[in-house]
Amino acid sequence: MGTLEWVHDLWSPLKPDELQPTSKLVAQTSGGVVNAVHAFVRSYFSTDCSTHFIAAFDTRRVKCLGVEAMTFKEEFLQVSRQIIGGFIVISVGEGNVVQSVDTWQAGQASARALTSEQARELFEKHTKTIVIGPDRITCFTHADCDKTSPLLDNPPPPTPPVSESRALIDAARGALSCENWALRPV
Repeated sequence: MGTLEWVHDLWSPLKPDELQPTSKLVAQTSGGVVNAVHAFVRSYFSTDCSTHFIAAFDTRRVKCLGVEAMTFKEEFLQVSRQIIGGFIVISVGEGNVVQSVDTWQAGQASARALTSEQARELFEKHTKTIVIGPDRITCFTHADCDKTSPLLDNPPPPTPPVSESRALIDAARGALSCENWALRPV
């Protein structure tokens, strides 16, 4: 079964009062695992939560350096295990063939493979679905589902130095935008 049929089988047929699930491009796979995970976390979580995720991801990345290769599937499953309810991760190979369907929910020792019926049950509970294709990563969500997912452990609120640093970074980015460039006397 092709990717499109497999993914659409998660919710079809829709009930008369249901809206079509939404899809959003998360990242291009050519940008690498790090950029894809960072883009996903920034898109679907608050600033404080994304900072928490990125710090945990970077710590894991340093530990894996030279020991094991980072894969899209494994890293998205790592994010999934930190979220209440987790999410479905579908890996797609060349020719749009579904290679694996997995989830890693909180409290489980490791990720587990899903059958199409199990994936359908999870999607009915408003679980996000990440489709990792050969060229892009897409997230499917219920139309009536909120954007953010609750974290297993809420990160601490940012300390004043962190807030000040963020303000300085935003000001620096604004100063570096091409609209603000000007010639200065030497």
